[in-house]
Amino acid sequence: MDNFSPLYDLIQALQYGNRFHISIEFFNRAIRSRLQLPFRHIIHGTAFCDAVKLRPNGLNRCMRCKRLATEKARKTQKPFGGYCVNGAYEYCHPVYKDNSLLCIIFVGNILRDRELFLRKSKLSPQDPIIDTMEPDTPDAVCQKIAQVLASYICMLLNAMDEPTKEKPINPTIAAVRSYLDCYFYHDITLSGLAQLYHYNEKYLGSLFKKQLGISFHDYLNQRRLYHAKTLLTHSRDSILDIAARSGFNNVTYFNRIFRANYGMTPSQFRKNSANTRK
Repeated sequence: MDNFSPLYDLIQALQYGNRFHISIEFFNRAIRSRLQLPFRHIIHGTAFCDAVKLRPNGLNRCMRCKRLATEKARKTQKPFGGYCVNGAYEYCHPVYKDNSLLCIIFVGNILRDRELFLRKSKLSPQDPIIDTMEPDTPDAVCQKIAQVLASYICMLLNAMDEPTKEKPINPTIAAVRSYLDCYFYHDITLSGLAQLYHYNEKYLGSLFKKQLGISFHDYLNQRRLYHAKTLLTHSRDSILDIAARSGFNNVTYFNRIFRANYGMTPSQFRKNSANTRK
């Protein structure tokens, strides 16, 4: 999961020396898999975003805000800029090919209206987190950044041998998947996300499985188990701590599902990993 595409290199180059942040939401499973990005570039992973998401209901507010921006970009099919629910400025640029939405490029973490930002974010003017944000990036610059990324994405896709035509993922399912990828360690439930996105719970679960080929519950557990395996291999944390950090609030359940998926307990997996590295 760490074999990121050349697209990630371009994002790093564009961000070098700047404090704005680029994230890209793909709406095609094949393209998303081949142009793989770190989770922090699927949903904004910045110091400011991480801080406000830790507030009560902060994560849900951010995800609801992104859903609205995504829906607007999809419906208008035009770039636009605006302020997020916490006062940061963000530029949204949808990318279409053959009348199909490939992705939406977001350029955010921009501090454009300081007074509005302080009022919405409820931060002190002296809060050091403000220094982690880009003082201002004009829309014209954001547009150039997005156009460079869009052109590179299309170039990468044209250079790939395998076909990429596929029924696009429903924007809400794409948002739910990104939510799970980035915040799997939170207490996430299908009913909670159904309320967040104003969907019937059963319908959302059915649509998720139809679009991604795996149930909501199984997808979430796979993401959590992958993280747990990484911690078991590269940390000395206790099994109890690893279970909690991976989103499992019950260590007995964690042990059971880990064994069901990998044929051994977390302790046995850790011991085998240690022996392999010797």
